[in-house]
Amino acid sequence: EWCKMRAQHNQWFKEIQLLLEEMWHVIVFLAWQAKWWDEQATLQVAKQSVDVKGLVAYAKCQAAIHQSLSTRFQALW
Repeated sequence: EWCKMRAQHNQWFKEIQLLLEEMWHVIVFLAWQAKWWDEQATLQVAKQSVDVKGLVAYAKCQAAIHQSLSTRFQALW
């Protein structure tokens, strides 16, 4: 019985470790995505076409959303 409980404990411990690792990956990915959207906005500014303002606004909005999610998840997790 003790061995069975120990095996369950070890399995739960592994599951928790995996969950924490996945949470960290989500935060890193969202931060990377926010940076990527910021770079897209910068690239659009360099093009100077008619629709640039809309594209830049969209890219900045996406960057803000992803940065906000990353920050919020860090605070919660």
